[in-house]
Amino acid sequence: MMNSLKKFLTWRTGFAVCCLLYLPWVVVLGRNNFAMVHIDYRRADERLQPAHIAAVAHRELVEECRREAEAGREWGGAGEEGCLSLPPTVVDARQREVLERLVHEQRLALRKVAFFYVSFGLFFLILPPACLYLLFFLSSWLLGNIKVVR
Repeated sequence: MMNSLKKFLTWRTGFAVCCLLYLPWVVVLGRNNFAMVHIDYRRADERLQPAHIAAVAHRELVEECRREAEAGREWGGAGEEGCLSLPPTVVDARQREVLERLVHEQRLALRKVAFFYVSFGLFFLILPPACLYLLFFLSSWLLGNIKVVR
């Protein structure tokens, strides 16, 4: 009975129990970081709504028109009124540019999420237990092979 209990309670069993406690603890500690990364991705996803794209494109065109009007060049028509009524082709072209830019931002946010999960998993979930396992394994191997001479 004692021999089977001694085999069961080796350092590997203790290590496995510690790992089972460590992994959820690290995930709980990292929840705020998970939320922060996901908020950025959700914001990038929300910006791809057609109403938001149209509003951003219109705002950019109006700002550009006003800058041109201040510089003394006529850009979209008769002064300030021309900036508010823009040709549909110009608005459509700007909406495509805004859409491309926002899709690029969404892809960057997705890469950020993927990079965060990979790096978090590697550096906080895999490497610490693996390094500890190697440390314990090498220590037990060295201590098991030492012969004390009296």
